[in-house]
Amino acid sequence: MSAKESTRFERAAQIEANDVDLTAQMTAEVQSQSDPDKTYTVDLEAKSCTCPDHRYRNTTCKHMAKCANLIGMFDLPEN
Repeated sequence: MSAKESTRFERAAQIEANDVDLTAQMTAEVQSQSDPDKTYTVDLEAKSCTCPDHRYRNTTCKHMAKCANLIGMFDLPEN
């Protein structure tokens, strides 16, 4: 795992579970940590997120990592 990926997963661990609204279709709405009026749509099946980090870098973002963690796909670092 690269240092940037590690940092993303550490930031994902900081997202509160109640800021994530998961649906049965492997999609979720995740509240932005920097702007409470903004949410990002995560689709784990399509491996996508509407946040700038994912759109511009085409990599797993902290929102995707948090959602994957909440459904048991993998563990995140401890806060």
